[in-house]
Amino acid sequence: MWPHPSFAALTRYVEKTASAGEQRRLAAHLAACPRCRATILRLRELPSLAQRAMRAEPDLTAVWQRVGARLDRGDEVLLPLASATAASSAGRRILLSAGMAAILGLMVFAALRPRALEAARSELRFGIPFVTPGEEVEVEYRATGAMTSLPRLILRARFRDSTRGFRLDGVRQVAAATLDRRGQGRYAGRFRFPAGAVIGAFAVEDTAGALVDANGGRLWYLAAGRNGAAAEAALEQRAYDEMAYDFGRAIGTLRDAAVRYPDNPWRWAILRASEPDTPPLVAEHRARFDSLHRALAGRNGLSGAAAEGMLLYAMLTMGSQPDSAGMATFQSWENRLIELYPTHPRSIEQRVFRLMRAAGKDRKRFLAGADSLWAEAGYSAHPRLLDVSLNAAIGAGDGAAIRVWAERWLAIRPWDRALVARRIAAQPTERSFGLEQLRQALRDLDSTSNARRELQTTRTEQARVDAREHQELLVALGMALFAGGDLSSARDTLRVAVRLGPWVSVLAKIEAPLRSTGERETALWVQALRATDLLAPASLRDSIWKAGREAAGDSAWRAVTAKAIADVAADAGSQVVSRHIDLSAARAQDSAATSIDLGEVAATGPTMVVFWHPWCPYSRSALTRLKRYEALLGERGIRMLFVTEALPLEVAAHDASGEAIVRGKRVFDPARSLNGAFSASGTPTFVLLKDGMVVFAPTHAVDDAVRNTLLLAGAR
Repeated sequence: MWPHPSFAALTRYVEKTASAGEQRRLAAHLAACPRCRATILRLRELPSLAQRAMRAEPDLTAVWQRVGARLDRGDEVLLPLASATAASSAGRRILLSAGMAAILGLMVFAALRPRALEAARSELRFGIPFVTPGEEVEVEYRATGAMTSLPRLILRARFRDSTRGFRLDGVRQVAAATLDRRGQGRYAGRFRFPAGAVIGAFAVEDTAGALVDANGGRLWYLAAGRNGAAAEAALEQRAYDEMAYDFGRAIGTLRDAAVRYPDNPWRWAILRASEPDTPPLVAEHRARFDSLHRALAGRNGLSGAAAEGMLLYAMLTMGSQPDSAGMATFQSWENRLIELYPTHPRSIEQRVFRLMRAAGKDRKRFLAGADSLWAEAGYSAHPRLLDVSLNAAIGAGDGAAIRVWAERWLAIRPWDRALVARRIAAQPTERSFGLEQLRQALRDLDSTSNARRELQTTRTEQARVDAREHQELLVALGMALFAGGDLSSARDTLRVAVRLGPWVSVLAKIEAPLRSTGERETALWVQALRATDLLAPASLRDSIWKAGREAAGDSAWRAVTAKAIADVAADAGSQVVSRHIDLSAARAQDSAATSIDLGEVAATGPTMVVFWHPWCPYSRSALTRLKRYEALLGERGIRMLFVTEALPLEVAAHDASGEAIVRGKRVFDPARSLNGAFSASGTPTFVLLKDGMVVFAPTHAVDDAVRNTLLLAGAR
């Protein structure tokens, strides 16, 4: 299946320790295999790299032995190379230290990782290039590292149908197939592609979910299609799937779809929605829209999808300050869509906007109109109708309407139960219904953990995600019980929430309820969390500290704050995921296309590395939040490095007024050699380089990322 020699065999060839027969066989293979020849070249470079990079530890034989042992165990962390005893005795000091001098050592030994080697990287192959929905598919997998000797592996998948949007809401992961071992590192199996799906994303893991191969974070894909090409809907859904972890790659997929299907205005509309507002692209899309408008404005029998695409394209091309002609064009397409397809989801959304303008602040009038829209659209209604109507019902204090719209929402989008439950549990008129939904949301979390676990995520990483979501729901439940006067149940619920983790952003609000229900010791610990929160303003921390010391006494207060600090530090250390990355393969450049030496950047001090895409709305929102902490990070000596695969950097680095969003060194990674290696999920991913290791906390929350950076860098 894959006739490449093993990594060990290639190493013996380089070191000339292979038998004469093996040496001849390897030489014959190398003559015909460019991939293995590339691996040989890289192996031959390693000794000289090691000599230059590891001057602090000249005993290279011992170093090679330790690295080899770690590779054999399947370890994902190759550095630091200190002994286990030394590492244990210095554990807290290592966790909180700010040194980064061993980054070049990482560059050398990461190159030894099998996945980084051309001849030894894992591969997943499907028996067909494109699939017919409902068809059985044979799959073959070539494993690396610790997976090579396991008796069986699991092929996990995420299938999307043509109706999904860019979010992963409601999309579940499944075990598609068991892959049985067919030889050293080789596995095979088969699965049936779902009849309603158009694209499948895949990863491979061990049966315990502890080892995950997600193709370097990029996953593997199999699309529905025929005649050697992916189906139109498959390209769109693949782009939506990619947006969850690689926005730049998603834009490329969207452009490919638009080029293949140029007569579909929806293709160009969603591409325009994703691309930057650079003058050349704006002009290109405006010209294309004008051409499509001339061709379709008078055409009879226009489909709902085409009319929706023209409406969205009109909105996106007319700009934030449209002229009268642009507004007239937009309104003409809005009117046409509503006239031809009044219950189309996009028509319902536009009619919601019209109803909001007509009703103004009269919530009863709006709710009456919303009920009429629901009567027309029913369960095909646009989510906007659900969201705005539930908000209107809450604002009006109409308990019956709150329940009706919450039930409608859950009937269409059951995966939003936690969101809906938190919103209605705080409403006195429907508190019992909200409590019921919160309890059901907690049960849903327990029963769907593995289905919600993204393909790049291990079970251990998912357990942390689950714990955080459980805590948020338990806090909401406890607060609702407290507000309803059930103090005993509130105390018990909040007590359980506190045990799940020292997450001050979630727990800060429960200090007073805990104290009121007699949980004074727990309340004091939460107060200590707030008093020692690195992100809180110094004046606020000082006032909380003073109040806590006066209430508990100096000795007891110092003991509980020490515990809070230790709990938070231990939590930050436990959630850190370490990866060894082949930084030597990175092609990072600045805006002048000058090569950047990341080793030199790291050597200047602790660095918070932010992977982002300048035109991803989530990235830009995160940068705006990061702006709050720019001065704090600077005061603690932590630099920021922004890595993007997209140019121009100057446009990306500034907001609409021309002011820099966040200051820091910006580099361009056109091959996504760094971003692809680090980013497991979400944009941006926050990464900290320190002590010769590359570590990051798998969090989407800016506050948590900054807090963990401060802790890991030793800022106290």
